[in-house]
Amino acid sequence: MTESIKVSPSVRFSRTLIEPALRAVVDDYHDDVARIVRYHFGWATPTGTPVDGGEAAGGKCSRGTLVFAAAHAVCGRFEMALPAAVGVELAHNSSIIHDDVIDGDAERRGRATVWAQFGTSLAVLAGDALLVSALRVLADPGSCDGRASALMARANERLIAGQVREAVLHGGDTGSIDDYLDVAENKTGALLECSVELGALFGGADESTVELMGVAARHMGIAWQAANDVEDIWGNAAVTGKPARSDLRRRIRTLPVLAALETGGPAARALAERWHATSAGDDQEVDALAELVEQAGGRVAAEDVSRQHLDIALSRLADTDLPPGAVASLAELFHLIVTRKSTIAPESGS
Repeated sequence: MTESIKVSPSVRFSRTLIEPALRAVVDDYHDDVARIVRYHFGWATPTGTPVDGGEAAGGKCSRGTLVFAAAHAVCGRFEMALPAAVGVELAHNSSIIHDDVIDGDAERRGRATVWAQFGTSLAVLAGDALLVSALRVLADPGSCDGRASALMARANERLIAGQVREAVLHGGDTGSIDDYLDVAENKTGALLECSVELGALFGGADESTVELMGVAARHMGIAWQAANDVEDIWGNAAVTGKPARSDLRRRIRTLPVLAALETGGPAARALAERWHATSAGDDQEVDALAELVEQAGGRVAAEDVSRQHLDIALSRLADTDLPPGAVASLAELFHLIVTRKSTIAPESGS
């Protein structure tokens, strides 16, 4: 790898570094496990035939990019943080496979999910294999004196707690916005927080800087989850990679729904009445529910929550002792992850 580049690494550049390392990890798996994991990453067909999955293969590597960007912000270099970037991507993909099993999602990125293709048992085992690999990658005594693996273990404990809390809430008709924020902080925010903390740690940051950067990423994770919930109802399925309005179809009370129900107005009452009274899979009914959520103010409220937590995240970044340019670079990446939009205007003629 060449010496440090002058700008924080982009998502696309990060993928070019992370994917070969991910493939090397998977190559060490038992053949049956490797076949399933390669399929999940989009590198092969279900039978194991290699394919060119294009830009979608392997995912966006957003968390690995956060690792690199945090390291770069601290010391101006990032290549030393490759084990951490690989570790968080392994852990993230473990959570994706398990999450699809729990939620019953049969499609992701335009393809059958692992459990839908290979069955629940093999999907759970494949997810377990990825998580074990994530911990193993960071277990080297040279990886920041064991602090890296401790951060990863803590993040996964929080992720599991958030997942369990979400499952309990989805099992009934209870739950508030505060409950939602608790789930988002752990299920989504924990691994994002860990990504930034690991990058800062590998970059040589002191403990207080690692912690403050992690807090910023935690709030960015809440903002991201809120934005994803809005996308599920009103976004483009071709962009999100999941079937349109899948959460509404399963009658999952995401942030826009919770916010709409809490308004208590006529649209909220109509939404509550129709929530369980109609067929979950009926397209017209799902569209009607989406309309009621928007009329009751759920969309605006969820977008406000996302914006508020992104603002908090950027404020926490500004509180660090990082150079202004490093703060601006990380802030741009945070904004891009949450909104899918860059804050930087394209250069003339580009």
